[in-house]
Amino acid sequence: MKKIIDVIVWPLIYTAIQMAIAIIFTIFYNNTLNMGYDELSDFVETTSYQDGLANFLIDNKVFIVIIGALIILPLLYNQYQKYNNNYSKKIVNSNILTYIVIGLLYSLTFNLFFYIIGYYTDIVTFNSDISLKIIAINLVTNVLLGPIIEEYLFRGVVYNRLKINQVKNPILISSFIFALFHLDLLTMMYAFIFNALLIYFYEKSKNIKVPIIIHMSANIGTIIILPLMMKLNIIYVLVILAAILISNYYMYRKVLQK
Repeated sequence: MKKIIDVIVWPLIYTAIQMAIAIIFTIFYNNTLNMGYDELSDFVETTSYQDGLANFLIDNKVFIVIIGALIILPLLYNQYQKYNNNYSKKIVNSNILTYIVIGLLYSLTFNLFFYIIGYYTDIVTFNSDISLKIIAINLVTNVLLGPIIEEYLFRGVVYNRLKINQVKNPILISSFIFALFHLDLLTMMYAFIFNALLIYFYEKSKNIKVPIIIHMSANIGTIIILPLMMKLNIIYVLVILAAILISNYYMYRKVLQK
């Protein structure tokens, strides 16, 4: 148990940093309302306040993530240096496109599969009505910064600590930890499988930059390409998914042969 606690302390630190920054921005938002304590205490219970705060945090999401990255990344990088000797192999430039495609294929395979299930049932729902503003914010936070933070945190520190502490099934346990730090059941399933995929390429390439590239690419698929595909007729979506499944077969056969 002590070994597991030693591992999860870093995800908890990162979560605490995020919460602290969100609280500070909430205080800023409250100050902009120019209300007294009693008036504000009543107002915070209203939907108007909660919607306004949510929009304020979304509008400032880029700054929140940047501040969090400036705090946590130096700490994570310092921890990662303890394991870097085993993962310092250079990336083969000709493989970068392959890593990008792998990320896109995983993201679109998983999400389109469940989108089709949700189209014919009420089990899952997807939102395809996303504004350009939200897409722009997510490009900075979820495509550029998020994957760097999460790869150094979950693959660079959590996974390596599990191995050093000689915890049984480090891939399985790190997948559980990675999944638990996501919001809903579907995202947790996505993260659980994705973690194993990222670790496979992390170990195969011996370079943390490879899972970062795959992670960035997968997030591009989820944030930009998936909403566009969901606007298509369901027949076209089914055809696209079939083509992606075939591409998966040939791509992973190529990768496994290397």
